[in-house]
Amino acid sequence: MSLVLHIDPDTKYRDKICHMLKKEKFLYQGFGTLAEALETLRVRDCFCVILDVNVGDVPWSEALLQIRNVSHKIPVVLTTVENAKELEAKARIEGVTYYYVKTFGEKELLIAIKEIFEARKKGGSEMTARAKKILVIDDDPDFQEAIKMILEKAGYKVAQAFTKEEGKKKVESDPPDLIILDIMLETETAGFHFLYEVISSGEKRKTRIPVLSVTSISEKTGFKFSPETDGDYFPADDYLPKPVKPDELLEHVSMLLNKKL
Repeated sequence: MSLVLHIDPDTKYRDKICHMLKKEKFLYQGFGTLAEALETLRVRDCFCVILDVNVGDVPWSEALLQIRNVSHKIPVVLTTVENAKELEAKARIEGVTYYYVKTFGEKELLIAIKEIFEARKKGGSEMTARAKKILVIDDDPDFQEAIKMILEKAGYKVAQAFTKEEGKKKVESDPPDLIILDIMLETETAGFHFLYEVISSGEKRKTRIPVLSVTSISEKTGFKFSPETDGDYFPADDYLPKPVKPDELLEHVSMLLNKKL
């Protein structure tokens, strides 16, 4: 059953999500209050619930408890218009599957719903795909902070490295599920050397870590890179130029994590 249950007092937003999900062939039922939604949850087989923090009739944490009393392991996506550190921390403590900020755009929400659905099809009782670890290697602290916020809000675990050598040590000591790499680190070629060394070590381990290059090298040098045309000397699995949009980044991250290399 591909039914998504959506609890949000904002009728216009529910209509927007309804249109998006039905376009993707999901079944959808939206409600303005928790009480209405629980009646459906008791009699219908739903694969996930989208719950807004401003659910209206009760606090969202109480709503989450009541949802789990009906369906103990159902994945819950918590939505909010404005992010707050306290809210995000509490959401993670309460074990919500995804913490989603509406201003990031509906595309990110759709990616989350699809991942939950795929996990359900594979027989997973709980959604764990977004708990995967991503290592970000970039010498720009501001970029690191921005990417960390985007990825953590989407439910990923994030490790950081600011140099080629620091990145290598973290790959060796605690291999991530994905690497996001800037090409121009402490030198303009450090990222290239890192790529070759990671691929070499991956062959020795028989474990291939996908690499997404997010870099401004094209803007600064005028050269354009692509894994399809430049794979021999640019052996990343995917490439995005800076600045990168959050939904575009998350789409490429999801694609690489779900791709069998």
